[in-house]
Amino acid sequence: MLWIIENPFSPLVTADLLEITGRAGTTPYDGMQAYCFGTVPSTMWWAITTMTTVGYGDCYPITLPGKVFSVITMLTGLIVLALPITVIGNNFVLVNEMFEDDTRALAQSRYVADGVILEQELRDWLRRARHEGSVRRDIDTGGTALLQKYGDGKVLTLEQFALLRKDVIIQDGEEVTGPELRKRLSTIEAQIEGLAKLLNTAIQTGTLQAGSLPAGAVQASALQASTQDSAAQDGAAQDRTAQESAAAKQVSTVFTA
Repeated sequence: MLWIIENPFSPLVTADLLEITGRAGTTPYDGMQAYCFGTVPSTMWWAITTMTTVGYGDCYPITLPGKVFSVITMLTGLIVLALPITVIGNNFVLVNEMFEDDTRALAQSRYVADGVILEQELRDWLRRARHEGSVRRDIDTGGTALLQKYGDGKVLTLEQFALLRKDVIIQDGEEVTGPELRKRLSTIEAQIEGLAKLLNTAIQTGTLQAGSLPAGAVQASALQASTQDSAAQDGAAQDRTAQESAAAKQVSTVFTA
């Protein structure tokens, strides 16, 4: 259809139009219009690049009917190619998840078939669990270490494997930061607080100049000093409140007497 509209011998493609668009040649058989739409295969090249949303820009229609047909071709390319690709991609993800679930179930059935978990089976299970991101990071999850901790160092029984799974895998709704990580966080906070006190003391005694400290150390020292000042101000305010309350009680006692 577009070849009929845009070929150089079409009555819609006039000499003036070719001259205005800069696609005229010395003869009707040369020039960009003849190069792009002079034959059916060259017109098919334009149709393929347009429908696949590539659009090199080397060929384009110059007549009004040709431009209208081009818009229809572009929209058809979006509907025919882009939308099905999205559906196929989503279905591929779903099928892949189903395949992984089936593979996991088959592997677990093989593990429990003989009633024991060998070291290689445990390593395979740990590798899949790490790939899924469900293994805790605050404990040693090496295969040899787990075998020695929960079994006899060579194999695990199903009961031992169930206990290991409960301790190693992050359960639903469980915080990723367990007690050990919270303990480490508290230790780090205490170390930062002690470092800020040391820096503040060094600055006050003149042992260390504030300008020679990194920006983070100065901020930590300033934060510590600000916290101490706030605590001192709160204590002074509480003392004043207590004194005012005692004075008010004495005045009330005098007037009552």
